[in-house]
Amino acid sequence: MGQIRMKASRITSGLQLCGVVDANLDNAKQFGEQYQMPYAASVASFIHSEGAPDAIWISTPTDTHEALIEYAASLCIPVATEKPVAMDPTVTERLYTLCANANISLFCSFQRRADPHYMAMVERVSLGDIGHVQSMRSIFRDHPIPAIEFLVNGGDLFHDCGVHDIDFARFIMQCQDKSAEIKRVYATGHAFDKTLRTHNVLDLVNALLTFDNHAMYAMETSRTATYGYDQRFEVFGGQGTVKLDNVPETQYELLAANGVTRSCHQYSFPQRFDAAFQCEMIQFKQVINGELQPS
Repeated sequence: MGQIRMKASRITSGLQLCGVVDANLDNAKQFGEQYQMPYAASVASFIHSEGAPDAIWISTPTDTHEALIEYAASLCIPVATEKPVAMDPTVTERLYTLCANANISLFCSFQRRADPHYMAMVERVSLGDIGHVQSMRSIFRDHPIPAIEFLVNGGDLFHDCGVHDIDFARFIMQCQDKSAEIKRVYATGHAFDKTLRTHNVLDLVNALLTFDNHAMYAMETSRTATYGYDQRFEVFGGQGTVKLDNVPETQYELLAANGVTRSCHQYSFPQRFDAAFQCEMIQFKQVINGELQPS
C-alpha cells in the first residue's frame, strides 16, 4: 500500500511527497532513491533530520498504527492511515479522541467512499431514486490469493476484506437514515484450503446483517476467484434497484458464431481501485487544508 500511496501523492496537484519511512532501511533507501527524496527508518529520525511534514500517511501493519498515530498527535501533525485504525474498537475511539484533542484530523482509508463507481450508487440512493433502502447485497472475491504467511498471521476475511463492504453498507444506509446502525449479525464460513483449515483461518464467509431500521444486508466474501478480482454491490429499495458490477480491463465485447467474448475482470485491487486511491489523496489534501471533514 505504501507504494500505491507514494504514486498517488506524486500525481496529486498541490501535494508534495517529502520523504519515505520504512523500518527496513534498505526498503526506505530503495524508495527514497527511486523518488529522489529523503528517507529514514523511523518517523522520529526523519523529523530530526528533515523537520516535521505537514501530514503523515501510515501504510504499515495494523499493530503499528497506534504508536504512530500517537506520535503524530503529540506533534499536532494530521495523519491518514490504512484501515483499520486499530483491531480493538476502544483503541480506535481513543485515537480519534486523541487527534480531536490535538486539533488534527485522523483520516482512515476506506476506498469505496472515494471510488467513482461506488459513489455514483450513493448519489442515486441519496436522491431517492430507488426509494427507501430495504436490502443490500455484496460479493467480494479476492484475487490473487495472498501468501499463506499473511493469511495465517492476521489476514482474516472479515478484518481484511469484508470490512470494506460492511463500511460501505453503513455509509450508504446512513445517506438516508443518519442514525441507522447494524443491530444483528449472523455469519457462517469454512476453510476449503486444507492448510488454512489447520490454522482455523476461513477462506469463504457469508453473513446476514440487519439494521435497526429493519433493512437487511447479505454479504459473501471469498479469498480467491480464479477469473479475477470480483467486486459487486446491489441496493434494493421500494422504488427500484441500483447495481454495481465489475469493471473490466477493457470495454470490448466480441460476438461471433462460436460465442461471446468479453474482457477479463481487473487483476486485483490496485487496478480496480486506482482512481479511488487517487481521489483519496485529493480528499486527504482537502482535509489537511480544512476544506473537508473526514467522513
